[in-house]
Amino acid sequence: MSKVRIAPALQARRPLFEVLRVVVGMALAAVCQLATAASPAAADPGILATVTYTGNLGPVSNSRPLCLCVYADANLHDRLGCYISWQNGVLFQVLGLSPTEYYFIAFLDPDFNEVVNPTEPFGIYHDRIAPPADAVTATSDLPSISIMFGDQSLTPTAAASFTPTETPTPTGTPTPTETATPTDTAAPAATASPTSTATTQPCAGDCDGSGEVTVDDLLILVNVALDVAPLDACADADTDGSGSIEITEILVAVNHALLGCQPGLPGV
Repeated sequence: MSKVRIAPALQARRPLFEVLRVVVGMALAAVCQLATAASPAAADPGILATVTYTGNLGPVSNSRPLCLCVYADANLHDRLGCYISWQNGVLFQVLGLSPTEYYFIAFLDPDFNEVVNPTEPFGIYHDRIAPPADAVTATSDLPSISIMFGDQSLTPTAAASFTPTETPTPTGTPTPTETATPTDTAAPAATASPTSTATTQPCAGDCDGSGEVTVDDLLILVNVALDVAPLDACADADTDGSGSIEITEILVAVNHALLGCQPGLPGV
């Protein structure tokens, strides 16, 4: 297992970082064990996807995660949901699908916005850097695919050939994670604009409203994810409104605990 490199700015917070790493590890293990115990031998339709980045913008880490997004169409317009990992060569289990065709794109996502930006390398299944993607049919046998990509998509020709259009569609996928981007509208010059009052945005994972995410908050999130505590114990952490706490939402809260609840961070 590769070691996590801690940025110089976080050296002073190493004890907190170590505690968070243990908490997240325990949370992931407990949630995965719970899901495994609850799953029957004959699983619902799904797909297993291994994603590996081989380019020069790594390494994959908590500041440069891998993102795998699932689409309902070959041109990658109708997005169903995304998955995040801080490890390279990770196996994503895309479960709870319908027995139909799905399409995949994986990319390095240092912006944490789950959208392919021009400076982020990506790969489309199978071995492509532009649509259409190849279809994969979800079955109870859990077919496996592999997406291995480098920096080929960052060439001017490749970048001009693909600009993904994100159209979120409500589905029953395990972890749909859409982040709405506010649009600024300029007021007409001749019309007086009323004075607006700034509203403090909640910080995902800040269960007690203290303005920061603590280890106690993370433990509460783990208990909610395991159905030991009610969602009301930390409702602001349910960023996708699914009515439960997912692993990706725990990881967002950990990021806030390490870097603070700053505007522009995921979930803020």
